[in-house]
Amino acid sequence: MGTVHDLKGSKYRPPVDGGGDGPHDGGMNPRVDRLERVVERIDGDLTNIKVSIGRIETQMAHVATKAWVMGGAMAVMVALVGGFWWIAQQYLAPILAASGVR
Repeated sequence: MGTVHDLKGSKYRPPVDGGGDGPHDGGMNPRVDRLERVVERIDGDLTNIKVSIGRIETQMAHVATKAWVMGGAMAVMVALVGGFWWIAQQYLAPILAASGVR
């Protein structure tokens, strides 16, 4: 088994009693005040993040999805292929008929 170390009063765990108002206060009031200020700042930041996410969600509702983009691309491709096929029929058929190829 390992060695058991007593951390009471060591550099890893300073003693709780450091003076102040109560017995074992250790300057608790300034630390709690600082923590309250930090939590208020974090709360404000969290509110800003929620507002930003709400805006992003609203904007994303109007953005095309991959399916819409792919569908549009396929429609354009079909139209282009159809257009080239029509041109080939219009110009190639008379040329082939004139050359006697069936």
